Amino acid sequence: MSHISDRKYAMDQGLPVEAVRKLIKRLDVPFVRIGKGDSLVLMFDTEQLNAAIESSKKSKKDRRRGPRKSSK
Repeated sequence: MSHISDRKYAMDQGLPVEAVRKLIKRLDVPFVRIGKGDSLVLMFDTEQLNAAIESSKKSKKDRRRGPRKSSK
């Protein structure tokens, strides 16, 4: 398990830190809060985040509509 901070992950991916924090919380990835206020950092496992993202992509594909049937 390789843990990384939300700030480091955001910098590596070219995303805003707030977007990464929302993603972590929305996908229900376990994390550890360190610090308070402006020095707040979330530490999480990148493998778990990647697995949650892949799972989310698969469920979106399952929800897609199939081709429309013509009524001829």
